Amino acid sequence: MTALLSLDNAMEFMSSEESEGEGEQTTGPPLRHVKPLQWERAKLKNIKAVLDATYQARMTKRQKRTAAKLSRVDGQNVSSRPLPKECPSWTGRETQS
Repeated sequence: MTALLSLDNAMEFMSSEESEGEGEQTTGPPLRHVKPLQWERAKLKNIKAVLDATYQARMTKRQKRTAAKLSRVDGQNVSSRPLPKECPSWTGRETQS
């Protein structure tokens, strides 16, 4: 896990997000759509799931209430973000477009 976090380009391994209705005046926080990375390997998905669970377990009650208001929905579409250059082989693989 620390191998991923210590990469200079670690942020490139995060899933893409889009906010619904960006720029529009709405009540409450906008719904966020998380787009999976099409090149992501299972090992990377598992590491990210552990990181998410650890983060959530360490949240205070107040943080959990706030996070509950920021709905997350898995997006129907996959991210167009390309496989990062010089990525470890266990993180991703080239895909057919």
